[in-house]
Amino acid sequence: GLHMEPGVAEYRPPGANPYRVYIEETAIKNMDPTFQGRPVFVEHVDEVDLETIQKDADGYVIESFFNQKDGKHWCKFIVVSDRGHEAIRNGWKLSNCYQIKSSGGGGSWHGVDYAKEVVSGEYEHLAIVQNPRYENSVIMSPEQFKEYNNEKEIELKRLANNKEKKSMFNFFKRERVENSADLETTIVELPKSKKQMSISDILTKFDERLVNGYHCNGDEMVKLGDKHMSVSNLIEKHMALENEMSDMMKKKENSESEDLEKEKLKDKKNEDDGDMENESESEAEKAKEEVKDKADELKKKNEKENFDKLKNAQATAKKVEHLGEMSEDQVVRGKSRYGSK
Repeated sequence: GLHMEPGVAEYRPPGANPYRVYIEETAIKNMDPTFQGRPVFVEHVDEVDLETIQKDADGYVIESFFNQKDGKHWCKFIVVSDRGHEAIRNGWKLSNCYQIKSSGGGGSWHGVDYAKEVVSGEYEHLAIVQNPRYENSVIMSPEQFKEYNNEKEIELKRLANNKEKKSMFNFFKRERVENSADLETTIVELPKSKKQMSISDILTKFDERLVNGYHCNGDEMVKLGDKHMSVSNLIEKHMALENEMSDMMKKKENSESEDLEKEKLKDKKNEDDGDMENESESEAEKAKEEVKDKADELKKKNEKENFDKLKNAQATAKKVEHLGEMSEDQVVRGKSRYGSK
């Protein structure tokens, strides 16, 4: 469990005014070895009785150490009582008790005033309490502590990569990696998305795309112009548009079919009208030809009659002239020839 870190802590002794003390990293590191073998109690005790310690203690501290992964001080301890296990199950945390061997004057730390500084000290006992002085205090199983350290290590490497990053990516010589576990914990920040991923995750995802291709899920977002839309909404709108286009095509096909039928009926009607018109024109031409033939025949007949008249005109004239002589001219000619009697 995490039980100590540098900074200011406030103490509230019964019947006395609260006070604050400051302890820095060097002093805590020097105190760590004094914690080994000290008893663990549920709630703090006023005094440790060595004669009854085996009966009263709920556990024992094995080791107190500085954790490089988070910069805080942890301890390994065992719990031997039922009430100790019950307190941990209920979420209680750790608090330590130490005796100050030497101290310095007061001051201020991050704007917080303190009465004195702990220069050196010695741990007396570890307590499992409901309200610890150090808010970050926590109790973990060995498995949980290992997972916690792995996460902290990844965070540290991520910070280190951000500080050391000089270009978009870091490149290395092409050499065989003997320990592939290094790749699993090496973090890279992607340049555009700023998403931080381990190299092994990146390579795994890329390899999956090479084998299976990329299939996005419905919750992923796509950009359409200035708007963003989920893949599910995009598919829904696409299907609606396809259905609308399908309905429009069906209506167009039906309309074109109707127009085609109308054109066929119109062509048939025009064809029938054309046949009737041709028949009418044929009959008119025929009648016209008959009229013309009759006119020509009549003209020829009149011309013949006129010709015949002209041809007989002289004979007619002589006959008229001969007939004329039976008048006075004949009487005169008879008197001269035969006398007045």
